[in-house]
Amino acid sequence: MVRFTIVLLILCSLTGMSSARNINDSLIESKHTSCTFKAVYPETDGDLFGLRMPRIGVKWPVNKGSLWVSLSTQHWMYIYPKFGNVSGLPILLAGDYSMDAHLTFGLYAGYYKPQYNEPYGSDRYNSYLKSYVGGMKLSFHFADLFNNMFHEVLNLRKWDLYTSLTAGIVHYTWDVDPKYLTYRDFTPVTVPRVGLVVGARYFVLPRLAVFAEAGRGVFGYVGLGIATKVMK
Repeated sequence: MVRFTIVLLILCSLTGMSSARNINDSLIESKHTSCTFKAVYPETDGDLFGLRMPRIGVKWPVNKGSLWVSLSTQHWMYIYPKFGNVSGLPILLAGDYSMDAHLTFGLYAGYYKPQYNEPYGSDRYNSYLKSYVGGMKLSFHFADLFNNMFHEVLNLRKWDLYTSLTAGIVHYTWDVDPKYLTYRDFTPVTVPRVGLVVGARYFVLPRLAVFAEAGRGVFGYVGLGIATKVMK
């Protein structure tokens, strides 16, 4: 009876050691599996339109709460009358506040004073247009979406892709010699305008970027400018 009891105790001890070893192996395997999972599937900032987004963090140029101020000009005007020889470029000032990692809301204001020169009989005369614009803009930044679809071709620390919808008011008046007032329609104009552009920014420095836009802009079809981050 004593021998049977000793044998039973030995068997129980061996079984316990085996179980402990199996549990320890399971924990090690679990830890290894957990690390592998994190490496293969990094944490994300959430899905967008069903697409899995990479973690963007502070490297993203429009992280929530940031404020960018830009100064630009535009070419190939579509708003204003076309006659004679026109000279002069507009100036546009804008501010964009980031509501989240992809959406920014902003305001803009601009000024444009081109000179029109054209013949009047045997003479030539100059007329000046004075234009003021103002409104709001909503932009969607999608460089990470672009990378997600085309396999990381852009460095997000250097490039930002976006599209902007603008809505505002254009007002302009004329400054012309009274003797030419009957030659053309120089009536002051105030009209609403809606625009849509696609743009790209290149970050020369973390807080300084140059950009180009194409589409129906505030003044014209092509825009060039510089932007700086003033907050966050």
